[in-house]
Amino acid sequence: MPLASECSHCSQGSLAVWRCHDCSLPELLCRQCMRSIHQQNPFHKIQRWTGTHFRAAELWEVGTYVLVPHHEGDPLCDVLQFQKDHLEKFERQKDALEQGNLLEKRLAPGTVPRTRQDVDDDEADMDIDDATDKQTAEVAEDQEFEQFLNDLRRREENTHADNDEDPFDDRDEDDDETLVAEAEGGLPVPDYLGADMNMPDVPTRDAFQNSYVRVVHTNGLHHLAMVSCRCRGADCLPRDLVAC
Repeated sequence: MPLASECSHCSQGSLAVWRCHDCSLPELLCRQCMRSIHQQNPFHKIQRWTGTHFRAAELWEVGTYVLVPHHEGDPLCDVLQFQKDHLEKFERQKDALEQGNLLEKRLAPGTVPRTRQDVDDDEADMDIDDATDKQTAEVAEDQEFEQFLNDLRRREENTHADNDEDPFDDRDEDDDETLVAEAEGGLPVPDYLGADMNMPDVPTRDAFQNSYVRVVHTNGLHHLAMVSCRCRGADCLPRDLVAC
């Protein structure tokens, strides 16, 4: 069973199974280092080593979130600082749990610890396949998004039609209901957020009941908790978002 190498960033000897797809010269990192390095870059795409290959992953899996500081006065009020400190404590517990699981597998009978060269060789072998799979997935997502926009455009055009006309007279009833349901649900959820035995449950709120939001970025969609505070008024959050 192929295993993890040591983290190339910290000096704690932690086992590393995470790497960033968007960072220049990406290195294998432990969960804690991946989170700390990306506090100011929460919209990077990352991957996780499964033992046989790198799967698509998201920064929320290592505890990264979007922190919205105040745009006036002290950026981190007592509430924001409290949340930040305790969220890190919660994540440190998960870091330790992951390290324990990785170490247990590494010391299992019949396994051979992997060297950095082994990981580099595997990465080189998968570069071509990863590029092909990524290109295929991007084409499929573009087509699905284009179809979504076309449906919206058709609905806009149908608002000017007579009331007696069926907005979707060229589709059967089942297709009509399916299209409406998809439109109400918004953009399709990426495959990596679907059912996968290797993926943790996708969260909707963090320990302080901050909602997870979907962020549309230049490199795709991101699912992250948005940590904010309204101690200076409910109308302060939009200005804080614009400022940051």
